[in-house]
Amino acid sequence: MITNSALCFCRGNSKFGNLAAVVRNFVGEDAEKQALSAQFNFPVTVFIEDENAGLPLLRFFYPRVEMSLCLHGTLAAGQYLMQLHGLNSLSIRTRSNQVLQIVQRDDKVQVALDQAKILRTKADLGEVAEMLRISVDSVDIDFPFLVANLGSPKLLVPVKSGVILNSLQPNFDLIKKWSVQHQVNGLYVYTADAPPGVDFVARGFNPKGGLNEDAATGVAAGTLISILPKSNQTDFIIDQGDAMGEACRIYVSCDQNGLVWVGGKVIFV
Repeated sequence: MITNSALCFCRGNSKFGNLAAVVRNFVGEDAEKQALSAQFNFPVTVFIEDENAGLPLLRFFYPRVEMSLCLHGTLAAGQYLMQLHGLNSLSIRTRSNQVLQIVQRDDKVQVALDQAKILRTKADLGEVAEMLRISVDSVDIDFPFLVANLGSPKLLVPVKSGVILNSLQPNFDLIKKWSVQHQVNGLYVYTADAPPGVDFVARGFNPKGGLNEDAATGVAAGTLISILPKSNQTDFIIDQGDAMGEACRIYVSCDQNGLVWVGGKVIFV
C-alpha cells in the first residue's frame, strides 16, 4: 500500500487546504477501506483502483461513509496520477460510472463536470433557519435556495452577509437528521458579501459524512455556479474555510460546451 497526503484548494502560498489521503495498491475489502478512512480521519481518503485498466476507478471514503463523488479527493488523486505518469490530463471514473476529465493548467488542477440538476427536494425555510440557528430574515432570497446535484446532492442556502456566515453555530444533529431523511449530503451556506476579487464566500456542513464542516467543498461550489442565472461571467472565485482557520480558494469556470470546471491548487505534504 502506498499512501500520500495532499492539501487541496490552497489559497495563494498558504499551507492551508482541504486535506485528502490518496491510497494505491490497497488490498482489502470495503469494510477495511472504511476502517482505514476512519483511522486517518481526513475529510476524505481516496482509493485508486483498476489503475492499469486505462480508466482508473476512484473510491471516496469519508470517516463514516463512502461518497459517490468528492471533488477535492478527485483533484488530489488526479494530480498524483498525472505526476506519476508524466501527464497533463487524464480521465477517471467513479463508482457511479461517472467519467471525469482532469487537467493540469498552470498551478491549478481542474475537473470537468456536467451542469448540475435541480432536484425536487424542498427545504422549509423555518427548518433550515433552525438547523443554522439563524433568523428566517438572514436568508437572502435573491439567490438560489434549493437542492441540486453535481454528483453529490447539496442544499444551497444563501445568507445576507459575511458576518452572518462567519458567526454560524449550526445544530449539527439537526443537519445530519435532515440530510439522512432527504438523502442530501449536507448544507452549503454562501453569501455574495465577499472581499474584492471574490464572488462568493461559503461554508459547508455535512455531519452525515463524519466531519461537521468542510474546509472547501468543490462539488457544492460547482453546483452553485452551475445553477446561477446565466450571464456573461464565466469565471468565478469562491473562498471557504476562513471560519476554520483553513483559508481555501475554489475556482469555477463555465465553458462553451456547457461543462463546469472546478479546481484549485493542490500541494502534496
